[in-house]
Amino acid sequence: MRQEVGVGGGILRKPKFDIAPYLNDLKHADWKVRSAAAQNLGASRDSHAVEPLIEALQDRTATVRSRAAVALGRLKDERAIEPLIGALQDKNYHVINHVINALRKFKAQAVPPLVAMLEDGNIQARLRWNILSVIGTIDAPGTVEPLLAAFQDSDPLVRYHSVTLIGQRQDPQFIFPLLRALKDEDQRVRHIAITALSQFNSPLIIDSLLELLDPHEPYGQNREILLGVTNALRRMAGVQDKTLNSLVWQLSHNADIVRIAAALSLPWLHEDRALEPLLQATYDSSPQVQRAAKWAMDTLQIILGWNIPTPHHPMMVQMMLK
Repeated sequence: MRQEVGVGGGILRKPKFDIAPYLNDLKHADWKVRSAAAQNLGASRDSHAVEPLIEALQDRTATVRSRAAVALGRLKDERAIEPLIGALQDKNYHVINHVINALRKFKAQAVPPLVAMLEDGNIQARLRWNILSVIGTIDAPGTVEPLLAAFQDSDPLVRYHSVTLIGQRQDPQFIFPLLRALKDEDQRVRHIAITALSQFNSPLIIDSLLELLDPHEPYGQNREILLGVTNALRRMAGVQDKTLNSLVWQLSHNADIVRIAAALSLPWLHEDRALEPLLQATYDSSPQVQRAAKWAMDTLQIILGWNIPTPHHPMMVQMMLK
């Protein structure tokens, strides 16, 4: 059976049904009818639906615009790429989400025009964020460089988003960029970089995380960073214990990283009985363990001096220690 080549070079598939009624409905006064029409056109497999659906991206009703984006993603006709990229500037959050998902279905085809737009220094931070949302989930050449470049973006939320997307790739080649992100001026960026790094196990990462432990203000402005470091090292060490006795026992483990994670966990229990084991751990054979134990002991003394109630309730400890 001969296959016909459609507009844009794609293979025309046999339509499922006659789309004429739905093309008419796409101009109906009732937005619900227009919305249903867009949905049906997406299921039609008919390339003649592409241009009308592109026009529907400008519909006055957000639901219709969303359905049009979804439909274009299903049809995957390359004529829709540029209009969908333009729709990333829609004012409705839900429409943007559907546009992002539609563009992702084009995979490598969508990357060059998205990167070209991202390189335009005049686009707003919100649009840069949306473009990264597409690029960051496509495994194709040319997607990594824009994400790494966004680590230096002027907008902290764009930097946060790019670090998140790089972390999701779980690739050791990105350890050094993520380590640099630990020095970002925005706490949210530093925190997500900590989370991303926790999936790797490297002495270099441990040292970099321990450097974030100053100052000793467990309930100050840096609380989320300090907890983030604690939980990152717990994850790296495979430590799940959350009780005093089990954590003190872990201070004798043969793996340095387990002893580090146990030491950092103890201050969050608010138990004065942890002071003596932590003091002993400051004489550990590992300089990293010594550093963690010293910070933990000093921090616990500060907490005890504040007379903060001990979080005996398991839920409170559960919320802090992951």
